[in-house]
Amino acid sequence: MELVSIVEMIQKLCLSACICILLVHSSVWAAGWEATVTVMSEKQETVPIQLTFGVDSAALDWLDRMDAVLPPAGRGSILDAAFTIRDPDFPRLIKDIRKAGRIHQWQLEIQANTADLILTWDVSEIPAGEFVFLEIDNHIIEMQRSSTLHLGAGIHRLRITMVNRQGTTSVVNRGKQRLTWGYIRSCS
Repeated sequence: MELVSIVEMIQKLCLSACICILLVHSSVWAAGWEATVTVMSEKQETVPIQLTFGVDSAALDWLDRMDAVLPPAGRGSILDAAFTIRDPDFPRLIKDIRKAGRIHQWQLEIQANTADLILTWDVSEIPAGEFVFLEIDNHIIEMQRSSTLHLGAGIHRLRITMVNRQGTTSVVNRGKQRLTWGYIRSCS
């Protein structure tokens, strides 16, 4: 009879340990996320470019195995888009994952030579616990509220900023001082 109760006790301890491990790992998984911005020509004359950004507790804030390097654009490219980083050997990324933290910024450079651009993203990929906005030409777009941005042909430099909701107030206040607070009209 005592052997049965010892076995039951061991089973309960193992179950408790498994639950604890699962809870710890799920909180680490919850800290990571990825979102994709698709850049395409309005005339659909080229293949769309998909740029992925996000955070992960296992990532580094510089080039690492979670990132994907993008070669230089070919001469005469109709459409080009990349995350730009300060790395002399690999300055362009198609995927840029950063270490989980309070504030991150991704720099994008997009060029369309012959047609206007459309940028799209899935708002459900942006986690509710983060404040993610896209800045361009003194305008701010909350990426959780809008899913499309139209831009004219030419070269555009954009910045995506992610702020953990705990730090939102101070960053948004600094943003209001630095930028004209407004939204680019976009299709959602």
